[in-house]
Amino acid sequence: MKGDRPVPQQDKKMAIEFEATEQQIKEIAMHAIKYSKNVGLGFLRGLENLDIHPGDIKLDDSGLSLDYVNGRCVKLFIDRLPDNRWRIRDSADPEYQTWARRWVSNETLVEYVLGAGKTTEVPADV
Repeated sequence: MKGDRPVPQQDKKMAIEFEATEQQIKEIAMHAIKYSKNVGLGFLRGLENLDIHPGDIKLDDSGLSLDYVNGRCVKLFIDRLPDNRWRIRDSADPEYQTWARRWVSNETLVEYVLGAGKTTEVPADV
């Protein structure tokens, strides 16, 4: 797209793990939603003002699963692990995770909320 900067690609076989509170996971999700773009017929929903807060984000026993939110292509899936640990298995792809045009990787999105150096790369099949 015109004006977009090149996006570094992550190794598709790596995942990241990190320690975070549920509130921090909701903040990560909020930032992903905020910077996601409307795609396809989502532009109709995108005409509405999206005012989202961490309290609007719901987690379940398995973690967080965001596909489309209000017409925005988010595609952020975070697995809950024991002991306040979390895993993102897939690499951010700006064609699908449209927020990745702002946060160029899962690490940069997570570390924006948690602080630098708080993620660990692990094999995705773990």
